[in-house]
Formats: sequence, structure tokens, C-alpha cells
Amino acid sequence: MNTNELSAKKFLVDVLPRYGFYLFFALLIAVFALLSPTFLTFGNIVGILLQSTSIGIAVVGMTFVILTAGIDLSAGTTIFFSATICGHLIGNGSGLVTVIPAAILCGAVMGAINGVAIARFKVTPFIATLATMTFGRGLTLTFSQAKAQYLSGEIQNMLMNSNVAGIPTIVLCMLLVFVAGDVVLRWTPFGRWIYAIGHNDAAAEKIGLSVVRIKFTAYLIAGITAGIAGLISSVRVGAVMPSLGMGQEFVIISCAVLGGVSLFGGKGHALPGALVGVLIISCIENGLVLINANPYLYTVVRGVVIYLSVMIDSIQNRGELR
Repeated sequence: MNTNELSAKKFLVDVLPRYGFYLFFALLIAVFALLSPTFLTFGNIVGILLQSTSIGIAVVGMTFVILTAGIDLSAGTTIFFSATICGHLIGNGSGLVTVIPAAILCGAVMGAINGVAIARFKVTPFIATLATMTFGRGLTLTFSQAKAQYLSGEIQNMLMNSNVAGIPTIVLCMLLVFVAGDVVLRWTPFGRWIYAIGHNDAAAEKIGLSVVRIKFTAYLIAGITAGIAGLISSVRVGAVMPSLGMGQEFVIISCAVLGGVSLFGGKGHALPGALVGVLIISCIENGLVLINANPYLYTVVRGVVIYLSVMIDSIQNRGELR
């Protein structure tokens, strides 16, 4: 095998799987910048970041769960539940001092239900979170009587109109959550325990790790971040519709996987990986709107990107599964 063939093989085996999504992100930006002169304007970039805030915050929590080789299908329901409760509180004149803890509590309740079922009673994550997703949405629709809530007032103005150097405060909050999540995963014992459980939870338990407590905490974090995402979704849109959060769990999961977080557990990071995954999905949606593409094309393109990312993840982990 000559030098060129070795170089090509190294690129395909080592470089492309590891850095391919960064190259794809750069190519995506270049294509949309050529097709639409407004794509790279400051206003549109801020718009993309704003569009990413609620999903982005939820992706950080989902990253913890996926790293344990788990999944959380109830994230969209948690967003809806939190948004509904927060919308009700805002409508009754409550301030941020009440609304923010309420969003955290809503997420914590959902996350704790998942955590107890999965960590303590060993229920398969797919089944446990699917059940939570179903009954959680049903209970929330019962509470809201399946009616839309329209929000306005001081809280919405405070969260949506405040900025630092032209960058909205909620965008900075999202970036802060990503930084905090990445610091925990990279530089704390808890983060190392998460990766250890994702690689092999039986081995992690043999070396003395409390697998039940760590898994429970991971689902609790995922619930809390989804709860905060629900509050942001409600104030960003200015309304809580009965369909809010429906299907968003798959977008959240796909953003994490697209950013290099392995569905098989134990691999991936919040920064820059998961954040880039969020931005890729947001850029696709924003860019297709700017070029006036067929609305049905959005899900097609997003589906293709997700399919390729999952396939690459499967190929990379094929040897380990054997």
C-alpha cells in the first residue's frame, strides 16, 4: 500500500469520524452564506442563537444521560409541563423569583421519576421514559384543558429584551449552561463516573461506584435542564400551545448525537461537540427558511443528517460491541 493510499485510509478511519461534523458545519455555513446574503449578518446569527436556546439547554442534560448509555424520551413532555406551569404562574402575576424555581422543580420532578425507575428498579430507559412522556403529557393537557396560554408582561420583556453587548441574556445563559456542563464532565469526579458507567456500568459498580445514585443524578440533571428549557420556550414564543414540546425529544437527542455524543455511552462532550450539533440543526432550519425552501424539506434534510451521524456512531463502536 503506497503513501497516498495510507493517507486516504487514515483520513477515512481516523480524521473523518472525529472531525467530520466540524467540516460539515463549516461547509453548511459556506453554502447558506452563498445562497443567502443575510445568513451571516449579525442579526441573523443572533436569531440562530436565540432559536437554539431552549433546545441547547436541554441538550446539555441529555448529554449526561446518553453518556451513561441511557436515553430520555420524556424531554419534550418535561418542556411542555414546565412551560404550562410557568405560563400559569406568569399569567397570575408571579415574578422571576417564583417562576425560575418552579421551572427547575417541574424538571426535577420528571427527572426524579425517570431516575428512580431506571436507576433503582432497573427499568429499560426507553420504556421508562416513554411511559413518563405519555402520562406526563396527558396530565399536563388535563391541567391546561388543552387550551393555549398567551404570555406578556414584565418577565417576557426582562428575559427577551435584556442583552449584553447586543447578545441576548438568554443566549449567554445557554452558553453558561454548556460551559458548566462541560466543566462537570471533564474536570470533576462525577463527570469521570458518568463516563465510567457509560463504558461499563457493571465494572463501575465493582470498583465501588454508586451506579444507582449516579444514574439517578444524570436523569435529574436532564429533567432540570428540560424544565428550564420549557420556561425559555414559553417566553421566547410568547405562548404555550398544546403541541409545545411534541417531538422535541428527538431533536434534542439528535443534536447530542450529531455533536459526537455516542448513543452507546461513554463518549462525547458538551463543548464543543453537543453545542455544534445544536447549531447545525438550527442553521439548517434557519438557512432553509432564508432561501424559501419547501417547509417539508426541513425534516427531510434534518433526518438525513441524523441518519448519517447515527450510522457513523455505529461504525465507530462496531468493534467495541463485538
